[in-house]
Amino acid sequence: MLGNLDDMLVVVIVGILLLGGLKNPHKVAKDVGKTINEMKNVQRQFSDELKREIDESLQDDPQPSSVEELEKKIRELQNELERLKNGDNKA
Repeated sequence: MLGNLDDMLVVVIVGILLLGGLKNPHKVAKDVGKTINEMKNVQRQFSDELKREIDESLQDDPQPSSVEELEKKIRELQNELERLKNGDNKA
């Protein structure tokens, strides 16, 4: 997904430069680069935190012993993922 964002930002920057709407294109390009790096760092931090939480959850929960229990756990994790995607930070 982030690769597409990079491509889109490049297209926007080139479009703005072609239209001549910028007085200082070097500063804009530098700021965009910083923003992209910050977004990548946030994505990496989120991924690391999610992995850490999953690992802790697996250590805390006993392993399911049946297919039904596995399916229930998968549904619970899918619901949790949807909740996080929707921005609901409440447990």
